Amino acid sequence: MKLITFAVLVLLAFFLFACSGDESEQVGQEILSWPTLEPTPTLIPGIPTSTPILSTADSTSTPNNGLEVASVDSATATSQITPTATPPPIERFEQGEVLLFNEDDDSAVSEFQASLVSGELDPERRQEALAGLGQAQLNLGNNQAAIGTFEELLADSTSSLEAVITDAAEQLEIPKVDAVLSGAPFFLAQAQERDGNCGAAIMGYELYLGSHPDMEAYIQPLIANCHLALGNRAAAVWSYEVAAAADSHRITNVLVRENLAEMYVEDGRYEDAIVQYDAILGIAQTEATRGQITYQAGSAELLAGNNDLGYERYLMGINEFPQAHESYEALLALIEAGYEVD
Repeated sequence: MKLITFAVLVLLAFFLFACSGDESEQVGQEILSWPTLEPTPTLIPGIPTSTPILSTADSTSTPNNGLEVASVDSATATSQITPTATPPPIERFEQGEVLLFNEDDDSAVSEFQASLVSGELDPERRQEALAGLGQAQLNLGNNQAAIGTFEELLADSTSSLEAVITDAAEQLEIPKVDAVLSGAPFFLAQAQERDGNCGAAIMGYELYLGSHPDMEAYIQPLIANCHLALGNRAAAVWSYEVAAAADSHRITNVLVRENLAEMYVEDGRYEDAIVQYDAILGIAQTEATRGQITYQAGSAELLAGNNDLGYERYLMGINEFPQAHESYEALLALIEAGYEVD
């Protein structure tokens, strides 16, 4: 299910137009014969009433006060409304996916629920509908509902979750169903974290990593946040270290290493922080980022008692990245320290 993978990457981050249909109405009116008049009531002020409807039991044309009205055998013309057929469950499921993709989460919830209540979806579509429903509920902030939905999805699996995560051959046999199931722990963990249950969320994230080891750089920072919420700072640092060492996009790696370096500085591990800053300078490309990191590395040197190295990094930032905001702060720091800056 493409929505699963797309949602994971977008959340790491948070990825609908409402669809509506007009129902047409056909109303027929006939003018029947005299003597009964039944005027249509005025529904909107200022709008004239419809033509009176005439009815009779006579079957012939008869004069009346000089007027002749043709009679009709039928008694009264009635309005008819053509009912709209209820879409089949598979169509409601497919509409739910479209609405979820277009970020119309309220409507998506309705469509997914309607498709599930029918009991007519096959096991594969049922699992996808549960996954879509859970994502829409999560997007709406209905954390408890999302937790229940994803727990139902995992319990509803026709194959054990352990097999889905560990048996690669089985995943190749039914990749779509397995993709839904293996992605479910991530969304369940998201809902649990937002609901304040960080202990359960950590287990969900780790379970997700069991089937997606290439996502370490993106999931470990989430685990670190949960550890911090639980007061487990050492575990949080370890999670960031794992994330920094994992393969990832350059920008992701910069952000992870910067967060790790800040934690090192807070813990008084200045040398470790400087190592991370230098690693960032090895991959960062923009002047703004390189100027910022150079300044932070200089500050870490100063905190470590290496004043000459710290001011040297400040001067490097001023000369090499003059447009960076931190380079101006470095200039002020050098002037205050008594350094002459050209």
